Amino acid sequence: MSSKCSVDQIAEFWAYLDYAAFAINKARDKDVRKFGLSVVQNKILVILELFDHNPTIGEIAHILLREHASVVNLTNKMEAKGLLIKYRDQVKKSIVRLDITPKGRKAYKKIVKRESLVNILSSMTPEEYRLVKPFLNRIYEKALEEAGIANGIKIPEIWDLVGKEYKQHV
Repeated sequence: MSSKCSVDQIAEFWAYLDYAAFAINKARDKDVRKFGLSVVQNKILVILELFDHNPTIGEIAHILLREHASVVNLTNKMEAKGLLIKYRDQVKKSIVRLDITPKGRKAYKKIVKRESLVNILSSMTPEEYRLVKPFLNRIYEKALEEAGIANGIKIPEIWDLVGKEYKQHV
Protein backbone atom coordinates (compact mmCIF):
# COMPACT_ATOMS: atom_id res chain seq x y z
CA MET A 1 0.00 0.00 0.00
CA SER A 2 1.33 3.43 -0.95
CA SER A 3 2.09 5.95 1.79
CA LYS A 4 1.33 8.87 -0.55
CA CYS A 5 -2.07 10.15 -1.56
CA SER A 6 -3.35 9.32 -5.02
CA VAL A 7 -3.87 12.05 -7.59
CA ASP A 8 -7.64 11.73 -7.05
CA GLN A 9 -7.24 12.11 -3.28
CA ILE A 10 -5.01 15.16 -3.76
CA ALA A 11 -7.52 16.75 -6.14
CA GLU A 12 -10.42 16.08 -3.77
CA PHE A 13 -8.50 17.39 -0.74
CA TRP A 14 -7.43 20.50 -2.65
CA ALA A 15 -11.06 21.17 -3.57
CA TYR A 16 -12.13 20.95 0.09
CA LEU A 17 -9.22 23.06 1.32
CA ASP A 18 -9.52 25.69 -1.41
CA TYR A 19 -13.28 26.08 -1.17
CA ALA A 20 -13.25 26.10 2.64
CA ALA A 21 -10.59 28.84 2.67
CA PHE A 22 -12.49 30.77 0.00
CA ALA A 23 -15.78 30.53 1.90
CA ILE A 24 -14.15 31.58 5.19
CA ASN A 25 -12.55 34.57 3.47
CA LYS A 26 -15.90 35.52 1.92
CA ALA A 27 -17.48 35.48 5.38
CA ARG A 28 -14.61 37.58 6.78
CA ASP A 29 -14.92 39.93 3.82
CA LYS A 30 -18.58 40.42 4.69
CA ASP A 31 -17.55 41.33 8.27
CA VAL A 32 -14.83 43.83 7.34
CA ARG A 33 -16.61 45.42 4.36
CA LYS A 34 -19.03 46.92 6.90
CA PHE A 35 -16.08 49.10 7.91
CA GLY A 36 -14.88 49.87 4.38
CA LEU A 37 -11.89 47.50 4.59
CA SER A 38 -10.65 44.43 2.78
CA VAL A 39 -9.61 41.29 4.64
CA VAL A 40 -5.93 42.11 4.00
CA GLN A 41 -6.37 45.69 5.22
CA ASN A 42 -7.95 44.25 8.36
CA LYS A 43 -4.89 42.03 8.82
CA ILE A 44 -2.68 45.11 8.54
CA LEU A 45 -4.68 46.80 11.31
CA VAL A 46 -4.23 43.70 13.48
CA ILE A 47 -0.46 43.78 12.92
CA LEU A 48 -0.26 47.50 13.69
CA GLU A 49 -2.29 47.10 16.85
CA LEU A 50 -0.46 44.05 18.18
CA PHE A 51 3.18 44.67 17.28
CA ASP A 52 5.36 45.97 20.09
CA HIS A 53 6.92 48.43 17.63
CA ASN A 54 5.84 50.32 14.54
CA PRO A 55 6.51 47.84 11.74
CA THR A 56 7.94 48.59 8.33
CA ILE A 57 6.12 47.89 5.11
CA GLY A 58 8.67 45.12 4.51
CA GLU A 59 7.80 43.44 7.83
CA ILE A 60 4.10 43.54 7.00
CA ALA A 61 4.73 42.17 3.50
CA HIS A 62 6.73 39.32 5.07
CA ILE A 63 4.00 38.43 7.57
CA LEU A 64 1.22 38.58 5.00
CA LEU A 65 3.23 36.75 2.31
CA ARG A 66 2.57 39.67 -0.04
CA GLU A 67 4.71 41.65 -2.44
CA HIS A 68 6.14 44.90 -1.08
CA ALA A 69 4.39 46.95 -3.78
CA SER A 70 1.04 45.37 -2.89
CA VAL A 71 1.44 46.39 0.75
CA VAL A 72 2.47 49.90 -0.31
CA ASN A 73 -0.74 50.16 -2.35
CA LEU A 74 -2.93 48.83 0.47
CA THR A 75 -1.36 51.07 3.10
CA ASN A 76 -1.66 54.13 0.83
CA LYS A 77 -5.41 53.51 0.70
CA MET A 78 -5.54 53.00 4.45
CA GLU A 79 -3.58 56.19 5.06
CA ALA A 80 -6.03 58.09 2.82
CA LYS A 81 -8.87 56.77 5.02
CA GLY A 82 -7.05 57.98 8.14
CA LEU A 83 -6.49 54.46 9.54
CA LEU A 84 -2.71 54.66 9.71
CA ILE A 85 0.16 57.04 9.23
CA LYS A 86 3.44 56.49 7.42
CA TYR A 87 6.66 58.10 8.50
CA ARG A 88 10.38 57.79 7.83
CA ASP A 89 12.49 55.85 10.31
CA GLN A 90 14.56 58.22 12.46
CA VAL A 91 17.81 56.29 11.95
CA LYS A 92 17.44 54.78 8.48
CA LYS A 93 15.60 57.36 6.41
CA SER A 94 14.95 54.97 3.52
CA ILE A 95 12.69 52.83 5.74
CA VAL A 96 9.00 53.69 6.04
CA ARG A 97 7.27 52.76 9.29
CA LEU A 98 3.56 52.54 9.96
CA ASP A 99 1.53 53.48 13.00
CA ILE A 100 -2.15 52.96 13.67
CA THR A 101 -4.25 56.10 14.21
CA PRO A 102 -7.08 56.48 16.72
CA LYS A 103 -9.52 55.97 13.83
CA GLY A 104 -7.67 52.77 12.83
CA ARG A 105 -7.67 51.54 16.43
CA LYS A 106 -11.42 52.17 16.66
CA ALA A 107 -12.02 50.15 13.47
CA TYR A 108 -9.75 47.37 14.78
CA LYS A 109 -11.68 47.14 18.05
CA LYS A 110 -14.98 46.86 16.19
CA ILE A 111 -13.76 44.19 13.77
CA VAL A 112 -11.59 42.12 16.13
CA LYS A 113 -14.52 40.17 17.50
CA ARG A 114 -14.38 38.07 14.32
CA GLU A 115 -17.91 36.80 14.66
CA SER A 116 -17.80 34.91 11.37
CA LEU A 117 -14.61 33.08 12.30
CA VAL A 118 -15.97 32.07 15.68
CA ASN A 119 -19.24 30.91 14.14
CA ILE A 120 -17.49 28.91 11.43
CA LEU A 121 -14.55 27.41 13.30
CA SER A 122 -16.40 26.64 16.53
CA SER A 123 -18.16 23.92 14.53
CA MET A 124 -14.98 21.86 15.11
CA THR A 125 -14.54 19.96 18.34
CA PRO A 126 -11.32 20.42 20.34
CA GLU A 127 -10.32 16.90 19.30
CA GLU A 128 -10.86 17.65 15.61
CA TYR A 129 -8.80 20.81 15.98
CA ARG A 130 -6.00 18.91 17.73
CA LEU A 131 -5.96 16.34 14.92
CA VAL A 132 -6.09 18.72 11.94
CA LYS A 133 -3.69 21.40 13.21
CA PRO A 134 -0.41 19.53 12.57
CA PHE A 135 -1.55 18.51 9.09
CA LEU A 136 -2.44 22.06 8.11
CA ASN A 137 0.87 23.30 9.47
CA ARG A 138 2.77 20.71 7.43
CA ILE A 139 0.85 21.71 4.28
CA TYR A 140 1.59 25.38 4.95
CA GLU A 141 5.31 24.67 5.45
CA LYS A 142 5.46 22.63 2.24
CA ALA A 143 3.59 25.37 0.35
CA LEU A 144 6.17 27.95 1.52
CA GLU A 145 8.93 25.64 0.29
CA GLU A 146 7.26 25.10 -3.09
CA ALA A 147 6.68 28.85 -3.46
CA GLY A 148 10.35 29.49 -2.78
CA ILE A 149 9.60 31.46 0.37
CA ALA A 150 12.51 30.35 2.49
CA ASN A 151 11.91 32.78 5.32
CA GLY A 152 8.11 32.89 5.42
CA ILE A 153 6.54 33.51 8.78
CA LYS A 154 5.66 30.33 10.60
CA ILE A 155 2.16 29.74 11.92
CA PRO A 156 3.35 29.54 15.57
CA GLU A 157 4.92 33.00 15.10
CA ILE A 158 1.63 34.35 13.78
CA TRP A 159 -0.20 32.83 16.74
CA ASP A 160 2.32 34.37 19.16
CA LEU A 161 1.47 37.72 17.60
CA VAL A 162 -2.32 37.52 17.52
CA GLY A 163 -3.31 34.64 19.80
CA LYS A 164 -3.44 36.43 23.13
CA GLU A 165 -5.39 39.34 21.70
CA TYR A 166 -7.77 37.00 19.89
CA LYS A 167 -8.53 35.10 23.11
CA GLN A 168 -9.53 38.35 24.83
CA HIS A 169 -12.29 38.95 22.27
CA VAL A 170 -13.77 35.47 21.88
